[in-house]
Amino acid sequence: MKIRLENIIKMALFLFAIYIIYQILRKIFGGSWSIEQIILSLLILNIGWTALLQRQLSSHMGEHKGYRLGKLDSEKQK
Repeated sequence: MKIRLENIIKMALFLFAIYIIYQILRKIFGGSWSIEQIILSLLILNIGWTALLQRQLSSHMGEHKGYRLGKLDSEKQK
């Protein structure tokens, strides 16, 4: 089984999201973190998730770089 970096990042973000939910629930029921800390952690989670999606999108677009050249070559052959 091959462990990829994207899977490790997804798991870390997932665990961080669970921890944030736990802290929000603690705040609702008599709390530990302040509102500023919760907002900052949600912002960090959002930035991490956005970076992960950008990484996946760029790798997916990289797979299709030769499509335009192949299309031009096939039109020349006609």
